[in-house]
Amino acid sequence: RCWASNSAGIVWAPSTTVFRTAMADANAGAVLDGFKVVAGNANGGAGLDKRGGGALVSHADVTISHCMFQANAAPLDGGSGGGLYVSGGGNDLLVADCIFSNNNAFYGGGMGAGATCIVVNCDFVGNTGVPAAGGLSNGGDGEFRNCTFRNNTGTQIGGGVFDASADGRYVGCVFFAN
Repeated sequence: RCWASNSAGIVWAPSTTVFRTAMADANAGAVLDGFKVVAGNANGGAGLDKRGGGALVSHADVTISHCMFQANAAPLDGGSGGGLYVSGGGNDLLVADCIFSNNNAFYGGGMGAGATCIVVNCDFVGNTGVPAAGGLSNGGDGEFRNCTFRNNTGTQIGGGVFDASADGRYVGCVFFAN
């Protein structure tokens, strides 16, 4: 399915009492395709409970495609991955043709990557990291191809991307007005 033409796939959580809207944990081969994930909130107390406001993928082989993560949040006191957070080692994770817009977190307003992942043809727009990594925070072995990072804000560093891994690869990506 395609999020642009299929409004039936909306996951909407218009309250700060909702704890995250989607989660994958050790589900081999799971696919999330064509959904809008809106207004999720990783409002837990510590660890992974403060990550992935829209969705959390932990130690899972998952494909996420044609999805929109919009207006999701992870706590500004240490949360990561307002739209999506990826955790765990050895993942076979693919994120393709997704839009991350107007999400916020302490690190990685749009997406936080703490594990191996491949991100292709994604658009990171208008996300905020307080203090860093408005569009993307990469702490894993990520490869990012043909992605666009525009109008993201890190209040101190890394408006578009903050990469702490030294192993992140960015091929054909566009960075504009971050």
